[in-house]
Amino acid sequence: MDEPSDPEVQQQFEIEQSTVEDSQIGGQAGRDLIQNRGSGSVFSGNTFNIFQSGAAAPLMSPKDIRNRQILLNKIRHYWINEALEKTLKQQHRLTIPLQECADAVLNPWAGMAPVADTTATANSQQIPVYQLFDQLGDGRTLLILGAPGAGKTIALLKLARHLVNQYEQGTYGLIPVVLNLSFWQSSRQTLSDWVQSELHTKYQVPQQVGQSWIESDQLCLLLDGLDEVTDELRPTCVEAINHHHENHAPDMVVCCREQEYADLPNRLNFQSAVSLQPLSLAQVEGYLQSLSDSDRLKRWLEVDETLRELAQSPLMLNLMVQSYQGINASTFFQTNVLAEQRRQVLSAYVDEMLRRRARSMRYPASITLCYLQQLAQYLTNISQSDFLIELMQPNWLSAPRQKLLYQITVKAILVMVWGGVHVGLLAGHVEDGSFDWVRGAEGTLMGIGAGLAYGIIGGCFNHYLMQKMPHSLGRTMNALLLGILYLPIFTWAHEARAEISSAISAGIAYFVIYGLIGLWTYNALYQDTIKPAESIRWSQRRIALSLLFGLIIGLALLIGTDNDPLPSILFGLMGGLVLFGFEKQSEVERTSFPNQGIWRSLKNSLRFFLIIGGITGVLIGFLEGPVSGTVNGLILGIGAAIVCGQGSGIVCTKHFVLRFLLWREGKIPWNYCRFLDWGCDLNLLQRVGGGYGFIHRLLLEHLALGQVK
Repeated sequence: MDEPSDPEVQQQFEIEQSTVEDSQIGGQAGRDLIQNRGSGSVFSGNTFNIFQSGAAAPLMSPKDIRNRQILLNKIRHYWINEALEKTLKQQHRLTIPLQECADAVLNPWAGMAPVADTTATANSQQIPVYQLFDQLGDGRTLLILGAPGAGKTIALLKLARHLVNQYEQGTYGLIPVVLNLSFWQSSRQTLSDWVQSELHTKYQVPQQVGQSWIESDQLCLLLDGLDEVTDELRPTCVEAINHHHENHAPDMVVCCREQEYADLPNRLNFQSAVSLQPLSLAQVEGYLQSLSDSDRLKRWLEVDETLRELAQSPLMLNLMVQSYQGINASTFFQTNVLAEQRRQVLSAYVDEMLRRRARSMRYPASITLCYLQQLAQYLTNISQSDFLIELMQPNWLSAPRQKLLYQITVKAILVMVWGGVHVGLLAGHVEDGSFDWVRGAEGTLMGIGAGLAYGIIGGCFNHYLMQKMPHSLGRTMNALLLGILYLPIFTWAHEARAEISSAISAGIAYFVIYGLIGLWTYNALYQDTIKPAESIRWSQRRIALSLLFGLIIGLALLIGTDNDPLPSILFGLMGGLVLFGFEKQSEVERTSFPNQGIWRSLKNSLRFFLIIGGITGVLIGFLEGPVSGTVNGLILGIGAAIVCGQGSGIVCTKHFVLRFLLWREGKIPWNYCRFLDWGCDLNLLQRVGGGYGFIHRLLLEHLALGQVK
C-alpha cells in the first residue's frame, strides 16, 4: 500500500454576476435598496449586492490567518476543484428552475406583514442559488429542497465557490465550510460539538481552533444531506440546527430531499427556502440538440412518456447521455414504472463505465462490482455518504466470529510484541553487563505466550462482557489481568540473579507497573472506534500526571528490584513521559491524502520509538553501560511506539488487523486506495479531500441493494 503524494492546491479567483451598481452600493444600504425595489419576494429585483462583509472580522493573529487560509485552500481543492469543476466538465451547464417554498420553514413574523406572492415567475426561475443567498443579507439562512438528482449538492458547491471567492476578495467575512450531515450520529450532540468534530476529522482543524471559530461565529455552515441522517435522528438534528441558529445566528444553508423533509414533524427556523424544480421538456430538448450524437436517445424520449419524465431530472439526463450508446433497446425501457426505469438507467450507466475501460481493467468487472457493492452497503449501514479509509470501523465485520477474532488478534499482537521484547531483554540481561541469549529467548517465548493468553482472555471479555459492566470495573479487570499474567514471568526472569524473595518482590513490582499500563491502555484497547492520532506535541498541561506516574513506576522498580536508584527513577520518568507526555497539535494541517490518519499515526510510532528509545538508551548507557542502555532503550522504545502519542501504535494495529480480516472476507481488495482511485477513473466514485464518495447518493443506494449484476 503506497503512500500517495500530497495534492497541489491551486488558487483560483473569480468574480461572478457583478455589476457597476453592485460595486457602488454596499452594506445594508445596498440590501435595503434591492429589497425596496421588489415586491416582497426573495426573488424580486435584478441586482444583487455581493459586497457584504457577512460578519465583522475580528483582529487575527498570523497563526489564525494561516489556519483560515489552509482551511479555505482545502475547501477550494476538495469541493470546488475536485468535486464541482470535474462534475461540471461532464455535464452541460443547465439552469435549474427554482421555486420559493415559504411554508417549508418557520416564519416568526407570520400574520404581522403582508404575505408575498410565492409563485415563481419566469425571471425568478433563472436566479442561481448563490445570488439568492446574497440577497438575504447578514445572518442569512436558506433551505434548499429538491427531488433526488435535482442538483442540490451542485447548487450548494456553486454557492461555496462564490463565497470562497468573496472571502479571498475581502468582501465576505465568514469562512464557508462544506459538511455532510450524514455523519450526524447522536441525538444528544449539539451542532457546535458536531461541527467541531467534523472540522477536526475532515479538515484536520484542531478541536480548540474549531471551537474558537464556532463560538465567535466565524463560519458559514453549508450543510448537505439532511435526508441522509437516519430517520430516528433527523428530527433531533433539525432541533440542533435550530438551537444553534438561535444562539449563534451564523450564515447557514441546509440541503435536503423534498419528501424526507416533508415527512419531518418539525421545521427549520430559517429565513427562506427554495425547491429545485425539474427541467422543462424544452430544456431537455435543447440540451440534446446541443449534442452531436444523441438522435437515438431523442427518438426514445419521443415515444416513451415515462422516460421523458425521468429525463427532467438533471442527474438522470446526464447518466442517460453517458450510457445510452451501450443500451440494447430490445431489452431496455420495457416498463412504464418510473422507479424501475431509474434502476435500468443506473445499471446501464455502471455497465457502460465498465465497458469503456474494459481494456485497461485493473480488476475484473465482477470483482469491481462486488467491492463497490460492499462499500455501498457499509456506507448505507452507517448512514454516511463519504468514506475515509482511516475511519473504517470494526462494525464492517458482519459475522460475530470475525468480530471476536478481531478483538483477540488486536490485543494478542500488541501484548505479544511488548511482552516478548520486555521479558526477553530483561531475562537475558545479566549483572556482569553481558547478555544471555538462551535465557533471553526463553523469556521472549514466555512473554509472547502471556501476550497470547491476554489476547484470548481480553478479546473474549471485550466481545461478551464489556458492554454489561461499568467502565471502572472493566478498567480494573484489565489492569489485574495484565498484572497477574506477567507477575510469575518477571519473578522467573529475576530468579537467575537474585534470591527467591527478591525475585518475588521484583514480580510484584512489575505487577504494579503492568497494572498501571492496563489502566491507561484500557480505553485505547477496548473501545470500538478507531481514532487516528495524526499530529502530536509535548503536553505541558499533563506534566504533573506524567511525573506522578513516572515516580510510581520508578519507586516500584527501586523497591522491588536490586536496580540502582538513579536508573530506576530515570526509567520510571521516561515511562511516565511515554504514557502521558504528549497530546495532539493545535494547528490546521496543510495536506490531506487517502489514509492520512493511519500513515501519520505510523510515522508517530516510529518517531517515538527512535526518540524515546534513543534518549533512554543514551542516558542509562552512560550510567550502567552499553548493554543496559540498549536493553532499556529498546524496552521503552517499543512501549513508546505502541502507546505514545495517544496510542499511535494501537491505532495502526487495529487498522491493519481490520483491513486484513475484511480482505479475507472478500469485502475489500488488499490495496484499497488503489481500488478506490480506480473507481474514480470509472466515474463511479469521486475524491473528496482524503476520502471518497459515490458520484451520487442514488448510485450508492442502487449498488447497496445489489441491483447491478
